[in-house]
Formats: sequence, C-alpha cells, structure tokens
Amino acid sequence: RDAVQVVHSNREAEELLEAMQAEEAVIGRFLHQHSVEATAFMIAAEEDDTAYPNSSLPYVMVLEPRGLGVARLGSLPSEERREGEVQGPAMGPSILLRRSRAAGGGTVVLGRWYQPPRWHEQPPERRYALFDADRIKSFVGTWRMPRVVELTGRVWRRVLQSPVRNQTLLFSDPDSPAHELRMAAFAAVAEEWFGKVLFLQISSNFTSVLKYFGLTVSDFPAVVVAVAGQEDTDKGEMYRLDQRLPQYNLTSIAMASSSSSSS
Repeated sequence: RDAVQVVHSNREAEELLEAMQAEEAVIGRFLHQHSVEATAFMIAAEEDDTAYPNSSLPYVMVLEPRGLGVARLGSLPSEERREGEVQGPAMGPSILLRRSRAAGGGTVVLGRWYQPPRWHEQPPERRYALFDADRIKSFVGTWRMPRVVELTGRVWRRVLQSPVRNQTLLFSDPDSPAHELRMAAFAAVAEEWFGKVLFLQISSNFTSVLKYFGLTVSDFPAVVVAVAGQEDTDKGEMYRLDQRLPQYNLTSIAMASSSSSSS
C-alpha cells in the first residue's frame, strides 16, 4: 500500500480508518498536497518504518480547505484532546496522532511546544520548522508510547526506534509482592518526565536484557537509570538505584505518597 492514504474530508478519513480497523493513526490536514507542510508529512510517512505494510499505524492526509482539525496548533502537551471533544476549524495545517488505548488513548496535536531530543543542535531553518519530517517522526515515535512501557516482544522494536534515548528501567515481575505499589510510584515519576525519559518495566523472562544490564533474577526488584551517550557509538552511563535504601525504594515511595495524599 502507499505510505500515505489521501482523502478529501474528515468523514472520508473516519470511514477509511474504520474500514481499516485502525486503533491508532497519524492524520495530517492540509490545504493542498504539494504544500511544504504536506511534503514534510509524506516524507515522514515514507521514512517511518511503521508506515509500511503489515503496520497498524496508517498515515492519512486530509485535503480540505474548510475546517482543519479538532484541536488548535500550539496546544500544550498536557492538553491531550479526546476525539470529538473540540469541534470547529483550527488555524492552518495540522497533524494529529490518534493514540491507542494502551498508550493512553485520545488525540494529540503536533504543536510548537514539542521539542525533539537534541533539536537545539539543528540549524535554524529546521529548529523552527514545525513540519520538518524528522520532527514529525520523532513526535509520532514519542507519543505512540504509554507513560510506562511494559516490555513485550510486540513492542520491543518500537522501543528500539523511540527517539527518547534516556531510560529508567524497573525490573519487577507482575506476580511479585508489592509489584503494583512499585508500578504506581514508577508511573507517577514517568508522568512528570514523559517525552524526556523512557520508562520501561522488565520481567525476568527477558534474559537478554538482564544480561545486558548485568542483572539476574535474584536482583529483583531493581531500578536502573540509563543515560544515553552523546554519540550513537557511546553506550552512556548506567546507575542502579539500590532498593534497600528507603530514598530509592519504589514501594516506600508509593506508600509515603499514598499516606500523605489521604491525610
């Protein structure tokens, strides 16, 4: 199939996505197909591996000069829009990511608030370009992920492709004591650092990941902070937060947070 499906109205886009049974999608709304913004969108779709066949993430281009979108450009990242919540036209072209339920659901708009990693190092013509193809790919790669990613074989490739390279990893099995408390504390921190740090929950069956971080099942539960290196060949630095110390223990943090909020 083509990397981008072109339609001419919001209704056509909805009917197409319904026919495809697509839970998530990238929707670009433009005045015409050969605009600078539309061209960047098409390049991003073609270069994004998720736009290729057997992918669950379609890219849809809506060419409609009337009302463009369901949310305004430049909205803050905390202002995630539920589908159909905001009606009426948005100013200018827009790109929306419809998120899967696993990633939190709703619709997020690409606005000027979104700063891809190391974007400050780019030349001015790219740094201030809202619709640069790399910015679109980075935006999609970041916001497709939930706050905390429970690592499975199905999402492994997506994790490797994420533009967010700094990671915090919780090594804990779902059936272990106090796992839910640890996850609650982990998720609370992830909420604050979303888009800057990728938070991963790792089970003991991912032996290759354990080996990479020098851990064994006897080390569970464990928390590791991995800071990305400056270059692609630089593995960066890793810090293990000792769960025997109260200030680092996620269960203690969650219990303290719970008691303070209930008092």
